[in-house]
Amino acid sequence: MCVLPTKHEVSFLHQDSIIEKIQQGMEEKLLNSNASRTFYTQKLLPGAGVTLEMFENKEKALAAKDMVRTDSNMQKMDKFLTKKDTEDDADMKNDKVASEEHQVKTTGKQTGRQISLSSVTELRQAILSEGSAEITSITSNLTFVGCVDRELALVQHSTRLYLANTTRLSSLLFRQIVLQDFGNLSVLRLSPPPKVMDLALLALEQKEAGWSPGDGDKEELAGHVVDLLQGKKEMLADYFSLEFEMIGDCLHLTGLPLLLDDFCPWFGGLPVYIVRLATEVDWDNERLCFDTFAKETAAFYSVKEKKGAQPRFDTGQHGGDMVDWKYTIEHVVYPAVKKTLVPPSACLTDRTLLQVASLPDLYKVFERC
Repeated sequence: MCVLPTKHEVSFLHQDSIIEKIQQGMEEKLLNSNASRTFYTQKLLPGAGVTLEMFENKEKALAAKDMVRTDSNMQKMDKFLTKKDTEDDADMKNDKVASEEHQVKTTGKQTGRQISLSSVTELRQAILSEGSAEITSITSNLTFVGCVDRELALVQHSTRLYLANTTRLSSLLFRQIVLQDFGNLSVLRLSPPPKVMDLALLALEQKEAGWSPGDGDKEELAGHVVDLLQGKKEMLADYFSLEFEMIGDCLHLTGLPLLLDDFCPWFGGLPVYIVRLATEVDWDNERLCFDTFAKETAAFYSVKEKKGAQPRFDTGQHGGDMVDWKYTIEHVVYPAVKKTLVPPSACLTDRTLLQVASLPDLYKVFERC
């Protein structure tokens, strides 16, 4: 063998035989290594037996793209804190002045009263038959994310994010409450009660009423509204807790139905609601009467935007503390949607619930990046 400092290679005289000897020695050591192993065993303790758990396969780890990171049953701390509305200081001052003159009081719900009207039974059955198990699963297990505005909100179900139309969902909810609690609704009492004539005249001044000179004199039209509601006041009070009372020579609105605890419709829409009860409800057919009344009432109670106004939906609108409309939507409206709403199958096609993101789909996008 020749070894020099400047050499990059070293050659052996009998290189092949040397390699063979080294290979044989390595094989002998490796093959004999198994013979030297020692295994320790222990018998089962008395009373211990073989269980099925020993043979069960462990659950596979959940992929990150399928992991649900929220719990729809968890509550937030802000639910127990009252949020004051600080959007518009001018509106706060006006409501403070109004609260000295107007108050809203509630009367408890009637219980145990059974309604056997076939028209009501048919309307309730129609709600159930139109319901969708798929959408019910979404609404009953949703997690509220936040409000976009009064009309739209973001909600999460499983690994999907939806843009929810709060106006449509709340309208469906209130219509179903009117029919489900038919004849057993609580009452929101107004003090002092407004005159129906004044409400009708206010409505005819608004664009929503659609009045035109060809319709006739406003005073005369408002009188027709008063006459019709006066003739129906016993039925409205008995079935829907919508109460009218003659005070002096004038018909007054003394009570509204309380459809949801801690929720009150925006009173700015009350005049138009009163007029639409007279013009849009079918008073000639029992089933259509109940159905159209429920729809008009649901439209009045629904959460919605109003251009040029800041609608609120708390019972403190006319007396009491002001509550932020976002708080009411998150902690009053959507919990009721989760608990009681039976959504129709059309909710996924009429953009009531619009999927805007899916976690598995987002992971696919990230994997391609």
